[in-house]
Amino acid sequence: MNTAQLAWFTARSSGIVAWVLATSSVLLGLALSTRLVRRKGVPVWLNSLHRYLGTLTLVFTAVHLGALVADNWVHFGVADLLVPMASTWRPGAVAWGIVALYLLVAVQVTSWCKRWLPRRLWHAVHLTSIPLFVAGTVHGAQAGADRGHAVVQWGALVGSAGTLFLLLFRTMSGSGRRRRGRSPRVGVGGLRSGRSDGGNALGDQGLDGGVEPAVGERGGQRREHEDAVRLLIALDDAEFLPGRLRDPGSGPEAVNIGL
Repeated sequence: MNTAQLAWFTARSSGIVAWVLATSSVLLGLALSTRLVRRKGVPVWLNSLHRYLGTLTLVFTAVHLGALVADNWVHFGVADLLVPMASTWRPGAVAWGIVALYLLVAVQVTSWCKRWLPRRLWHAVHLTSIPLFVAGTVHGAQAGADRGHAVVQWGALVGSAGTLFLLLFRTMSGSGRRRRGRSPRVGVGGLRSGRSDGGNALGDQGLDGGVEPAVGERGGQRREHEDAVRLLIALDDAEFLPGRLRDPGSGPEAVNIGL
């Protein structure tokens, strides 16, 4: 095997591995951000695995680009691999890969710098993992030399179906939580905190963040069992799960893992 053949096989294999790693990272991130995993708590090693998969995706993408430059069959230049539509070889297919590359770099860099960035900014950039997956899949389907193999086709089908399922599941779960948040059911209020001002033991704003406290009074008498039921409902809506990770750099809020 000569140098040209080695570069060509390296480019093909590293591209496939990079897509598999990216797909695994997206699937794990979506699973970690839904109740499929969070209901039982998120182990620390799963969050670490999610980060490692993203980093490995960037590493194998760099190997993929280096092998393409070293290959002397198509003669890719640096501009061909960094500027969309600059390549003379399948410019559209290559452009999809360039878009995926830029999104990958943005997601990984903001993840590494998460503790120094506003959480809204990090989360907005992290959501581009879905367009990243789409762009990478289209790039592989149009430019991949192995796209005709049954294993590659079935792998792409399973990865795409899993991503779509988890994305729909996460979206529907989030819509359900927002509807519950707008319901008239309120949080903790006037619980036996020893306060005479109608406040509660958790502060002036209950777990629902500013809704009016439920005092549960009828006929001038406080019904303590109704307060206890509301407390359990509020704790359930607030998702106080055992084993939830907490971000030491973001205060008492739980970490929003994944997408």
